[in-house]
Amino acid sequence: MSGLPVKFELIACFVLSKVEAGYSLLFLTRTPADSHAPGTAQIVYGHIENGESAEDTVLREITEETGLIVASLYSLNETFSFYDKISRCMQIVPVFIAFVNENEPAVGNCAEHSGYEWIRLEDAHQHLPWQAQQRVLDVLTDLLDSGCIPERMRLDITQSGIVTE
Repeated sequence: MSGLPVKFELIACFVLSKVEAGYSLLFLTRTPADSHAPGTAQIVYGHIENGESAEDTVLREITEETGLIVASLYSLNETFSFYDKISRCMQIVPVFIAFVNENEPAVGNCAEHSGYEWIRLEDAHQHLPWQAQQRVLDVLTDLLDSGCIPERMRLDITQSGIVTE
């Protein structure tokens, strides 16, 4: 059968920290030598490894890329899709929300990123380079504005092999 391959091998996560009047969203800056998106600011992304659940991937990637400890994790029940020019396929990417504790220390150093920045959620839209990210950020913002994320979207991270608080 011919056609465009579709892969489900990535995750994306909005990492949020509560601030006095709302939330801040973590942005990581890709290195200038990055093959996928050099120099761009982005949320946490990662590849699912063999035998790994999507939740474990999110927790592992946050730990590896930032050193932050996830307090709670939710499935946003949304996806990004994009054409991956390197793999020559469509990537379908589930999106998660991770909350870290207020006043978390600065994120760690990762070879994939040259820097990071916490941006107030209401200012984050202009920092997301792709429409799919902006659309999903709108869904997230609507959920937070409603006062809570439904409990049915919460994921049990106590069963993960990844160390959380």
